[in-house]
Amino acid sequence: MRGWLQGMRNFWEAGEAMALLIRLGSSDGGVRGHLPLPPTANLGFSLTLAAGLSLSLDLARPWEWKKIRVETGDEQSHPLLIALLGRREAERMRREQDEELSIEGSDLESAKPWLRVATVDALNRWLQLPLDQTLVEAEQGLTRWRAAQGLPEGPLRDHMVSKALGLARAAAYGVVSYLDRLGRVPGEVPEVLSRALASLVSGYRSLADEIATPDEDLESVLLAWERLEAESADPARVTDRDRAFEGWPSWPDPGDDEQAGWSRGIMASRADPRQFPARLVKLAGDPLMGEIFLRARLLGGQDAVEVEVPAYDSPPVDVAASGASERLQVRLIDQTTGALRSQALLTLESRADVGAGDRKGFVFRGVLPLRGLTPAAARADVFDSLSKVAPARTEADADLLAVRRAVLFLSRWRRLAAVVRLGLAGDDAGDRLRSLTGDPTASLDELGNGGVRPASLSAAAAGRRAAAVGVGRLLVAEIAAAHEATLPARQH
Repeated sequence: MRGWLQGMRNFWEAGEAMALLIRLGSSDGGVRGHLPLPPTANLGFSLTLAAGLSLSLDLARPWEWKKIRVETGDEQSHPLLIALLGRREAERMRREQDEELSIEGSDLESAKPWLRVATVDALNRWLQLPLDQTLVEAEQGLTRWRAAQGLPEGPLRDHMVSKALGLARAAAYGVVSYLDRLGRVPGEVPEVLSRALASLVSGYRSLADEIATPDEDLESVLLAWERLEAESADPARVTDRDRAFEGWPSWPDPGDDEQAGWSRGIMASRADPRQFPARLVKLAGDPLMGEIFLRARLLGGQDAVEVEVPAYDSPPVDVAASGASERLQVRLIDQTTGALRSQALLTLESRADVGAGDRKGFVFRGVLPLRGLTPAAARADVFDSLSKVAPARTEADADLLAVRRAVLFLSRWRRLAAVVRLGLAGDDAGDRLRSLTGDPTASLDELGNGGVRPASLSAAAAGRRAAAVGVGRLLVAEIAAAHEATLPARQH
């Protein structure tokens, strides 16, 4: 390893721009194992924290960095590198220079707040569960705020606080709406959900304290929390069922196969989760089943196909707010040659508008010319126009199938963890976990429920548990979604 390490002092003193790729070795803080995702299915996420400094993380091992890339010698980023790598390794970087630096056994204790920032962003990118997007965005902002507290005063800290404040403010209205709806639900708020929300509100309170002048958006969350606490303590809580559940969204059941059932027998391509944000397209509950439906038709007298893809929500308003639904496109790939034959923009429409009878929900729809390609030889690839991932050539592409299995596993595994934490798991929860993981020794203890000692778990179980606690702990929105699924409003 010493052959890789050369003097870096001149680089830092001169402030010259260069690229340094830091690959972290097998340091895992004592964690054995990892989340059992297919080896070729990298549920990774890259995040730029500051100008010239980016990092990546894999949700199979969220307790450590995958790699960090430094593209500038700006001295102001050094405190952030100390937080990301530990002081010893950050100081070593100041002394040693090369295009690539390998680090093993580094102390990542100081990196935990930043690992949580990256993990929350990665879960937002990959998690195919019915999450309240405003709760996710609030947590994205507040994790950045908490991480920034470890930075010294200066432009870098100001930048991080500004980013955190922007996210928290933008999410405030939705957080208030959620808290007010929750206050109308009869019965006590589950303790696990209450603690998660209290932590979120605590972040809003500390961020409000940071601002020199009163902030209406931040204060509105604090007032909503006070209302919820008062309503929870009132013995004469709302009992009118219609009013109690007014305003709750109707979430799709994650992983259900209904959308495939209504079009069986019609050619369907498999959507690639690498090509678009989570919770935009509704994926089938079976990774081998397709959800991009193709129907032959004519377009200007020429052979064409009509493409329909089920939207995740009805309509996906949270995602649409980010503009992703307006960027969604579809392209036809020749599975024999890999050539691109045609491409079109998808539009969001209700199923009723496209002749789906009385079926509810929304679909993304477009029409493409075949240009000599037969429908059976075509693969329809749905993608966000911002995606830089090359399209899979065939429906049997190994990486495509692996990432579909990984996304489905991640969503079902974390949903089960949320149900267990809320104390809502049925008698078959253990069997479901063992079936999901393929491990006959798996137990609910590994989901972070209770005071089990990680040392008592197998390497596989310890890896799974580590991905659900600490920096990989459940999002507030995950707990809220699991709770919402139990509300009586879901039964009608």
